[in-house]
Amino acid sequence: MMRNRREFLIGFVCGLAAVFLIGLVLIVTGAFDFSASSKPGVIENKLAPYAFERSMVRRAPKQNNPFTNEPSALAVGMAHYKENCIICHGAPGSEPVELAMGLNPSAPSLQEPDIQQISDGQMFWIIKNGVRWSGMPAFGMTHNDTEIWKIVSFVRHLPQLTPEEKGNLNREPEHDHHQGGSGAHPESSP
Repeated sequence: MMRNRREFLIGFVCGLAAVFLIGLVLIVTGAFDFSASSKPGVIENKLAPYAFERSMVRRAPKQNNPFTNEPSALAVGMAHYKENCIICHGAPGSEPVELAMGLNPSAPSLQEPDIQQISDGQMFWIIKNGVRWSGMPAFGMTHNDTEIWKIVSFVRHLPQLTPEEKGNLNREPEHDHHQGGSGAHPESSP
């Protein structure tokens, strides 16, 4: 009994060491293609989304959007979305711009049901902190919490855009949507 346990432990440690060494060899030799133009493999397609979801669930706030029923939040959220998000994510009636074609993974369409089903806190966390290795920046460096919650309000509204709102999204953005125009804000909560 004791011998079987020891043999198992030795085998397990040797297996871990082999996996580590193989990974190290792939990195050192440059065998793994980190270019955005290469298609991700099966492991990356399965493991990366799972790891991201687990990270998001663990860190995202559990609260609901405090601006859910505030009509003025949509206008503020739309201004920020138009300035920062539509180029990659598009919107109903607006395709992403050309540079978004080079993102790997591609930016999701935010009006789709699988995106709309995540919690308010998870959407807030993604917008605030970004997503490593995806092209999604951390807007918490340039937007305060109130502005981010209002972006969440607008993203939630995307599936119900009116024709007028679609038209407003297609106009040139107002490049100074921050009060004072400084771009950065101290941390604030709603």
